Amino acid sequence: MLYFLVWPQVYRAGLTRRCSGRADKAPATDLIVMHMNNEREVFGERVSIYFPILGKIISSFDGTPYYFMDVKDFGKVMDDDPHEGAYIYWKELLSRAHFAAASGMYRTYRWAEAIMFSYAQSHFLSFAASFRGFIESSADVFDGLNGVPLSLAMHFKHILPILERKPSSPIIFSSDIENRLIHFSHGRKLEKNEIAPDTHKAKSVRDYLKTLGNDSETITKCYSYLCQITHPAALSVLPILIPKNNDGSSFVINLNNDEGLINLFLKEYSGVIEPLFSYSFNLSLMTLKLLNRFPIPDYHTEYMKNISLDDINAWKRVESVLEK
Repeated sequence: MLYFLVWPQVYRAGLTRRCSGRADKAPATDLIVMHMNNEREVFGERVSIYFPILGKIISSFDGTPYYFMDVKDFGKVMDDDPHEGAYIYWKELLSRAHFAAASGMYRTYRWAEAIMFSYAQSHFLSFAASFRGFIESSADVFDGLNGVPLSLAMHFKHILPILERKPSSPIIFSSDIENRLIHFSHGRKLEKNEIAPDTHKAKSVRDYLKTLGNDSETITKCYSYLCQITHPAALSVLPILIPKNNDGSSFVINLNNDEGLINLFLKEYSGVIEPLFSYSFNLSLMTLKLLNRFPIPDYHTEYMKNISLDDINAWKRVESVLEK
């Protein structure tokens, strides 16, 4: 299974440089591009080279505007001018796709940074909590965007003339894409007796993890272990007890074992890192690259023009559909 991305244009441009030692203090707007020299130790060689690239892309999202029309007002527009209504519909839907990709990337990236900060401080509890958040975010992004780039590509030839306001264009909608994107942004645990659309009801974490295909079993096992660390359970307290003898009758508290526990985790679950990274970012990058083809400049990502996704099989399928 192909997990990873190869971006030769960007890589050769020398954008994989990392700061030495701890991240330097930077203005708030530049925090997202800070990197530490422990990326490779935590995420491995193949993953670590992409952090500076992702940081550049994510930084470009700052200030992106989104506009949504009131439902009643939209109904009036549809009654008066269905073509204008279709234009508004697809512009808003593509803005939802951009927000899902941008916010999903940002959130997952920040969890990855939290993992690295915890690693640098040898803080096992925050490391476990951050890695757990990274898994949940990755699964949520995959669930939210799975199928969206392909569906947009399949409808591209019909969406484009609508956005170009061609009066002869057929009017189409996509409730599947709309519901998936609304669930991503609005899904939450509903209060008792709260009335809300089905798209606002969050799934269980296990349901999100089940969407991860062949990797779901291993990732779920890793997630279950992390839950036992972050919840008030035996594994959240017993690791600080070290046996003093071989018969298990005498123990002593050791408060300096965090680094060892982190390294044991990374050794035990090293196989989940690349798949998680793929689930976290591939669909977001595919969505952003596809949005560059639509005539809505607000949702163009200039940096994506320099990035090749040709080594992602799912992107090859999107391109083949666009070429038909």
